[in-house]
Amino acid sequence: MLLKSLSQLVRDAGTATTEETLASEVSGNLLTSVWEAQRPSCPKRATLGKFTLGILPPEWDDFVQFHVNTLKCSFCNANLAELQTGTEDSGKNASQRRLFESTVGFLKMPSE
Repeated sequence: MLLKSLSQLVRDAGTATTEETLASEVSGNLLTSVWEAQRPSCPKRATLGKFTLGILPPEWDDFVQFHVNTLKCSFCNANLAELQTGTEDSGKNASQRRLFESTVGFLKMPSE
């Protein structure tokens, strides 16, 4: 996919009016789409969790700061927002809640 996109951009380079137009197309479309699809530099969710707790080693903290604040990775910022609001249930509680919600219609009230 990447090679096809690059070869198409090279073929289209002859129709580009300026070097700036081609650079804009490459950086704006191709790199963004590849980066968003593959997320090669995104930290793991556990790393983001440690980042929110402030317990990352300094070099990792700097990297995550750069990644979410400077690069403004939408995927990681969404994960951070979820982690910071505390909406994530623990595995056992989430399973119990889902089980209860799915079976609540089968429960019968005892007759008086």
